[in-house]
Amino acid sequence: AALPATGMRQVLLEINGEPRVVQVRDEKVAPKLNSKGSEKADPIDAGSVGSPMSGVVVGLKVSKGDTVEKGQPLCVMSAMKMETTVTAPITGVVERLGVGAGDSIQVGDLLVYIKGGPDFIGATLDAS
Repeated sequence: AALPATGMRQVLLEINGEPRVVQVRDEKVAPKLNSKGSEKADPIDAGSVGSPMSGVVVGLKVSKGDTVEKGQPLCVMSAMKMETTVTAPITGVVERLGVGAGDSIQVGDLLVYIKGGPDFIGATLDAS
């Protein structure tokens, strides 16, 4: 049987004589379905920028190694024919991109990781 695009399988099991059906991710098949994976943003880390909604990445406005300012556009997403621009929550350097143009994403998927914050601002002032 073909797996859905999520890589999830239904597993039937019995607990105390009661049949149960649970969803589990098939790790052997899932990596083939999405080469990027679905890394989630860390809600505690301000530099970990997550998707605010499910949709498609229309375009990236930054590249790895770019210096970004708080409020600078990072990427454009589309959902239900409406486009949304995701902006940088902090000043810093783009350490890695979690998505590419055309990727389908879910709420909370990592879009961009920015290394920065107070340490970054202090380092740039010292370098001047």
